[in-house]
Amino acid sequence: MLLLTSGTVFAQEKPALEWCLDHLPPRQFYQENSPPHGPMVDMMKELAARANFELRFSLPTPIERCLKRMQAGNTDLMTGLLLTQERAGYLYMLPFDEARSLSWFVNKERVQDKALAATGRNVTLMKDRFYDQHVPSVLQQNGYQVRWSETTDEALAELFTGVTDVIIGPQHILEYLIASQPRYQGALVLQPSDLTPVSQVYLAISRKSASEQLQEQIAKELKEMVREGKTHFYTDR
Repeated sequence: MLLLTSGTVFAQEKPALEWCLDHLPPRQFYQENSPPHGPMVDMMKELAARANFELRFSLPTPIERCLKRMQAGNTDLMTGLLLTQERAGYLYMLPFDEARSLSWFVNKERVQDKALAATGRNVTLMKDRFYDQHVPSVLQQNGYQVRWSETTDEALAELFTGVTDVIIGPQHILEYLIASQPRYQGALVLQPSDLTPVSQVYLAISRKSASEQLQEQIAKELKEMVREGKTHFYTDR
């Protein structure tokens, strides 16, 4: 009886870590009143099994609110973050994938017009997306006129109607939104650019997490999953 009781207590001590996440297709689909699913969710479930912790999910939460909760230690994990000096101060940052947050998209029909292509220098950024503070100045130094749209949806509409020549933002999100709109399909396309860097993307663990001591084990298992090719979401794209 003592052994059974001790075993029950041990099982209950398995740490539970909350993943603060939002609806971010196509990597994860998470809308209120339905469980999250998608390739990123599958990755995190496997990581939890390997590192021996219980994975829990927040309610659908905007990224900026998640970051504030991570800073206060009110939630434990986030995925898909870019590294900044400020974030490194309150998060453990573990690399696992690549970020293509500065991918260029153009209107295929307008680019085929050679006269327009020679003068198409209007580039639109989106206020609801994260950009390094140096991005606008680098674009301007290369001869582009930088515009801002309030939302990603607004920027896509402007690209489609010719208000702007280029929009720059996260590749996987823009590709998903374009594929979701029949009028955009085949018209708005990815455009290679010399000004499109590829940077690392990170899994973050709050330094104030009650399970902060697990970060070394999580880092070890995540590194092995990277080696096995289980965390790279641009493969075969």
